[in-house]
Amino acid sequence: MKKAFIILGNGFTIDFLHYYQKIDKTIFDKIDVCNLFHLGDKVSPPWEKRPGFLSYKNCPALWSLGARPNCSFQESTALIEEIITCANMFFDFINDGAQKQKRLDLLNSENRSLHLKAYSELIVYLRHLFTCYNLSIDDSTLKNFVENEDEWGWLDFFKQISIEKYDSIVFVTYNYDIWLERILQSLNIEFSIAGFSSSSKKIEIIKPHGSISFVPRNYTDTSYSINYNLDYEGSSIDQFELKYTDFDRYDKGAIDVLMRS
Repeated sequence: MKKAFIILGNGFTIDFLHYYQKIDKTIFDKIDVCNLFHLGDKVSPPWEKRPGFLSYKNCPALWSLGARPNCSFQESTALIEEIITCANMFFDFINDGAQKQKRLDLLNSENRSLHLKAYSELIVYLRHLFTCYNLSIDDSTLKNFVENEDEWGWLDFFKQISIEKYDSIVFVTYNYDIWLERILQSLNIEFSIAGFSSSSKKIEIIKPHGSISFVPRNYTDTSYSINYNLDYEGSSIDQFELKYTDFDRYDKGAIDVLMRS
């Protein structure tokens, strides 16, 4: 019996969109997974159903640091890395006895650095950016793609899963998006997501950086906003549930942009 262990990154999504543009030539006008600020002014925040998420009104710290829809790929990447590096230093030292109180003082809104405020905005912004991207491709069009595309190598592999004698296949994907899951669903291929299923499937998907499909259990908050109180202790997986529909209304979720060691 065969076993496969596959690691996927952003290249998988870029490759998928490259072939998908055969049936939607405007897809790269609606989805840009390389320059993450490029389409930010077209994204709607969950608390206001109109475009303009990336703006001073909604993301004042990001905007003050230079996040703009007209940023180049290099500029947006450098700014995101700068914000993440700052957040990493905060979280790395938060449990250091000599540093903890100093770091905790930064949680006070008056003392918090601009970069830490930008980090709080970034994780909410990225969640809704990829949620907006997800809504750009409906199920019927995606199904048409998987049924008729004959050149994409990954699709050939997926279609062979049900034919070949695989004992197990593990996908580790660092992507927040759910294209992998939606493609497998379109092919009627069963899978489980690590941490969310008690029953084992031939295919298991592990998402160590979280996903737009991970949403809080028993969510009732309707006063949407960006939470600037950094959760340095983290949340356990059992506080979330898996949803593939109607998850665009959540202002909270489980995605991790930190570069954990």
